[in-house]
Amino acid sequence: MYEAFSATPSVEEMRTRIAGANINEQSLLATDYLNHFNEVAMILEMLPDMPDFVEDVKSWSLKSYKQHFMDSTFSDKELAIAAYDCVPTTYLIAFESAIDYIAKLFHDSIQTIETAIETSDRDRIELATKDICEKIKASMSTMRSIVNGELSTFEQDDIDQMLSDPLEEAANTAPEPAVDEAETQETGALDKNSIDSLFD
Repeated sequence: MYEAFSATPSVEEMRTRIAGANINEQSLLATDYLNHFNEVAMILEMLPDMPDFVEDVKSWSLKSYKQHFMDSTFSDKELAIAAYDCVPTTYLIAFESAIDYIAKLFHDSIQTIETAIETSDRDRIELATKDICEKIKASMSTMRSIVNGELSTFEQDDIDQMLSDPLEEAANTAPEPAVDEAETQETGALDKNSIDSLFD
């Protein structure tokens, strides 16, 4: 059961708190957040047969991790919200970069999809939606790996892909959090140079 915290607990204290919850003990993140993207991704796949649903895609807007859980029926929602303040920096950088990337994919796909729909050509609509859906699925796979604490499996190419266009602007303007040396050693994920390279 969730208990209010008088102060932000340490990473280890939070890991103790979330034991038994559907929250990854390594990253302190929950896969339930991916449902926020799954819903609109499913609508995209339906567009070749139901093009009118493009309005649902256009009305979709990004929710922050905390806002998603505030609005959800997730059983451990309050614990997930509290745990987000304790997410190790290396996971947080990669996770929020992946969120920005996939949100930009959705946004940038609208004009292409609308142009295809205007032709009333099902094959053209399917081609347009298939391309964006493949990119979204790949990005969601990346997000799932981060949530599951698998950041150490990423190669530099994976990191570069997360921060390449259409994320270039976001990457260049994002602040660079301080990285705790012990935390970096614990995750075995991104060393200091790799983290710096995210924002070069």
